[in-house]
Amino acid sequence: MLQALQIIQLILFLITILSLLLIGLLILSKPVSIVRRHWHLAVFVPIIIANLLAVLENQFILENKISLDGNILLILVIDLALLVGILYLFRGWAVYGLSSERVQALLLEYFDAHGLAWSEAEDEKKSLWGRTSDAIHITLASMGERGGIWIIDRYYEVLVQPGSRQAACLLKRFWQSAQMIEKKYDFKQHAVGILYIVLAFIFAVMSWIFFFEPRLSLLE
Repeated sequence: MLQALQIIQLILFLITILSLLLIGLLILSKPVSIVRRHWHLAVFVPIIIANLLAVLENQFILENKISLDGNILLILVIDLALLVGILYLFRGWAVYGLSSERVQALLLEYFDAHGLAWSEAEDEKKSLWGRTSDAIHITLASMGERGGIWIIDRYYEVLVQPGSRQAACLLKRFWQSAQMIEKKYDFKQHAVGILYIVLAFIFAVMSWIFFFEPRLSLLE
């Protein structure tokens, strides 16, 4: 049992490292890179699961058995709350290689081409932890105020967040046409991809020092 828990944790940490690396390479690979932000779940969910397994591992070492006591259930509730928070936080898409003005113009052209009535306004978008960002709020007449789309300009990154499931489905169809945009590659607009690769390397080194090496020694 103990050995199985350790092997599963090793695999989970490898998934996180590979996910960071793949997201970074995807951002760097195209003149216009469109990344669905829910892909970040592949980074965080394995860590959350590995955390729970580490607690079970410690319990097994101390008691030679695994039982769902109050502490385990509390950690499970916390992990589920973190998962819900991550799902909410990482909504929508991140666009690299285009300015927020260009993304906005492409969206409005798409709506006009499909006969969708819209209105837009400068607004403020509040994050999960209360941080406020300047944003463009596009409201579609067929979806109402809550079904709109938010465009948030960050440092060489444009976030496009739907306000409803219907808006998300509309954006999925829009990105299929946006992927065909021809644009000269500008590395500066994709530099955040290097950050993901560096994070993958740092996480790999830290995981090896504090996790992989001690457990591989035990497995031997």
